[in-house]
Amino acid sequence: MPPRNERRAWILPGLIFSYFLGIFIFVHARPGGQIERDGYFHARAAQTLPARGLSRKFPWTQASIWKETFHDKEFLYHLWLAPFARGESPIRGAAVASSLLAAGIFAGFFLLLRHHAVPWPLLGTTILAAMGGPFLLRLSFVRAHVLSVFLFIIALHFLLSRKPKALAILGAVYAWSYSVPLIFPAFAFLYCLGRKLSGEEADWKLAGAAVAGVVGGLVVHPYTPLSIGSLWTHLQILTIAATQRSLAAIEVAREFAPYGTRDFLLAYPGLVLTAIVLVLGGWRAGKKASAETMGLLTAAAAAFLATLVVSRTIEYAAPLAAAAVMFAARDVFDDETVKSLSAWMKKERRPRFLLKPGFFLIVLGVHTHCLAYVFAMADNNDNPRFHAAAHWMRKNLKEGETVVNLWWDDFPDLYYSAPRQRFLVGLDPTFMLQWDKEKALKLERMRTAREPLDPAWLAETFEARVMILRAPSTRFYQQLQWSVWKPVYADGTAAIYALSGPLGPSSAARGGLPVIQDLTSPPQSR
Repeated sequence: MPPRNERRAWILPGLIFSYFLGIFIFVHARPGGQIERDGYFHARAAQTLPARGLSRKFPWTQASIWKETFHDKEFLYHLWLAPFARGESPIRGAAVASSLLAAGIFAGFFLLLRHHAVPWPLLGTTILAAMGGPFLLRLSFVRAHVLSVFLFIIALHFLLSRKPKALAILGAVYAWSYSVPLIFPAFAFLYCLGRKLSGEEADWKLAGAAVAGVVGGLVVHPYTPLSIGSLWTHLQILTIAATQRSLAAIEVAREFAPYGTRDFLLAYPGLVLTAIVLVLGGWRAGKKASAETMGLLTAAAAAFLATLVVSRTIEYAAPLAAAAVMFAARDVFDDETVKSLSAWMKKERRPRFLLKPGFFLIVLGVHTHCLAYVFAMADNNDNPRFHAAAHWMRKNLKEGETVVNLWWDDFPDLYYSAPRQRFLVGLDPTFMLQWDKEKALKLERMRTAREPLDPAWLAETFEARVMILRAPSTRFYQQLQWSVWKPVYADGTAAIYALSGPLGPSSAARGGLPVIQDLTSPPQSR
């Protein structure tokens, strides 16, 4: 049994872990569904992982290269979720599993600061929790970036401890866990560059080890060589997000979009205040900054700028900024400086005992503001949107039959509620372009109403008899007026339309195109 003082050393990290676990569990326990719909995909993918194994086919997305060349880019994340994602509602267990990782991020950050002799590690952890509401919100998602941030905290420890072998191993784990593992060696390079700027040895072998680990992990990945191709696709997505945005032929996820200046300031008060402190105190910190601090400052500055362009980079900007400001404080407030400050406060009769609590209360107030944002966003989100529609599909469609979905962000809900059916697009629309550019662009033009819906083309191309939409999406299409094209099923969240036959569109909706098949005699399930 460890000595009493060693046991006590784990009390505070345990309390931090319990506090944040309680927050994230509370978020998931609130009425309604997931804030971020991709969680439904990850829950179902984790639940079916034992049955699917390492299959390279994913027939649930017919209009995607995934259909024949599937690569689970978040394999280890799904492996972690699998024991939790059980029963008829796997999202519940998956949410608990992801919350454990999210809580581990803050406990791990506290241990990181304490291990490297940073004063006030609890204050530093609170600063991390006060970076911004969207940062905390993203950690509540059931998505693989939560595992990525958890691994990133471990990576910071290995960088600061200068352990290249450990970094190489972690790089391989990263490659099996996250869709864009190059983020890890990129920040390792920036850290080494910062060390060089401090006048100390850069220790480039740290960055080299991170690169070697990620490349090695991709090479020996269970889905190699598809793992390398998938990485290229995600680099394309980042390029579209950073350069083309609304001008892109295929829309990318909104999480890649930048913030406006006002929105950024309101969303990330802790990050902005930390940046101001680092800039104003830079002249002082620069004189005494260690190589480790300069490495963190360089990486944090790059991550801050990247967040202005691609908003989801906050996942790395937040821990880097919090670590940088605490390491800078460690260097600036050495024994001599602390003694001088104490003497001045005593001379001026300033209450020294209020200094630490004062800082902590300010940061805690910002953290509370961030929590209010998270709780507001967690309220009254839709439950799985196609749950009732899935019941209709089970009764009226064959198992394995394709259902047209135009909106790729509907796919997580569809896959979760109706896994017996097949759909067209999902998650990453860029995979559509690699499947068939001409057909992908036609689908995108129909989705955005730049081209009329073509029910005959959809039916013939995908051998589909029905199309499903979220109920709010139907108003975007003039053809879907009930007098022209009446749904065969509709509720408050979903509508299903026959593509042909007597229950399909009128001639006004299909432009006089011939019918292909009807739904008058629903087929029996296999």
